[in-house]
Amino acid sequence: MIEVSPSPRLALSDVTAYISDPSQLWGLIALVVCLAITWPLAGVLQRALLSRTSDVSRPPRTEFRQTLARVVFPGLFAIATGVCVAAFSLSGWPAQLLRTAAVLVGALAVVQFAIYSLTHALKPAPTLAALERVIAALVWTITALAFLGWLHPVLQALEAMSITIGARRFSLLDGARTTLTLLGFILAAAYLGRVVERRLMRAVQFSAGMRIGLAKTLKLALLVLSALIAFNVLGVD
Repeated sequence: MIEVSPSPRLALSDVTAYISDPSQLWGLIALVVCLAITWPLAGVLQRALLSRTSDVSRPPRTEFRQTLARVVFPGLFAIATGVCVAAFSLSGWPAQLLRTAAVLVGALAVVQFAIYSLTHALKPAPTLAALERVIAALVWTITALAFLGWLHPVLQALEAMSITIGARRFSLLDGARTTLTLLGFILAAAYLGRVVERRLMRAVQFSAGMRIGLAKTLKLALLVLSALIAFNVLGVD
């Protein structure tokens, strides 16, 4: 039985071993069969779920069905590969490839479900809602790299690629860390600004023009404050 090493170099040799070892062929066949079964089944379930999202009288159920429709394929695929892992383990066949696929796809389903649930719960602005796929892909990529044992070597490679500006060394890892920190604080400020805006728009003691002006001012102040806090966390003077 081939064990997958956390080292990326050995992990690549594991892929070669999967191809050269005939016993691993069944794992690849099982993955293809799982894909062939779950892909059309997920399409049917997605259409069934989305066809029932027109009922505006029950918004929570509608939003739950919309979220569930987004993750039905990775969820079904993870379940199918999990069943194959159990069957292979009982038969004494190598199931490491299936196990890895089940964990990675299962993690994708969990990340997507969490991101889309937060999007429906917080109801951000359309610009922020458009980033949900990017955020989900980023979180899943980091999770997958950590599970495969590739995260630390990738971070080391990013740290090695650097330039010197004056007396300060700036690497790609610093850039990625700065970008992610800023993005996190700005998204949090935008969500908070959206909540404040909704509450302010319901304040009848102010005129419509004053409510709009206050809402825009508060949202801008929150964004500037979030950027300053992010730079302070990063240690930027």
